[in-house]
Amino acid sequence: WDLRDVIGYLPQDIDIFNLSLAANLRLGNPQASDQQLWQVLTDVALADWVRAHPQQLQLRPGELGSAVSGGQARRIALARLLLAERPVLLLDEPFAGLDAVTREQVMAALGRRQRQGLLIIVSHQPVMAERLCAVRIGD
Repeated sequence: WDLRDVIGYLPQDIDIFNLSLAANLRLGNPQASDQQLWQVLTDVALADWVRAHPQQLQLRPGELGSAVSGGQARRIALARLLLAERPVLLLDEPFAGLDAVTREQVMAALGRRQRQGLLIIVSHQPVMAERLCAVRIGD
């Protein structure tokens, strides 16, 4: 086993690079098609925002996400991780900076994407933890 192929990790301090959005996302999967990029952006509730931007997939989020909000930067990093398709995901505060509706959308997408894998979330939001447990148990 090469653990890099098994475990995907989203830290609290994320890395966003001064590249286009598409290039940032493809760091998770260099062969990802534009369709896959749009799907993962939908999953992390960013697709509408990207479509509304004149540069769309070519927009630059800036070094460390300096040109986007904290919640947007975190979701870009999460989208990149999801494109890597690891069977085990360890996510540290993936819902930080997100409103309730967006948290629910992202949580539902995480549940769908990791249905056959293991999803470990560290969060200070107990309601989200309870909801995630209910999703996994009720599956």
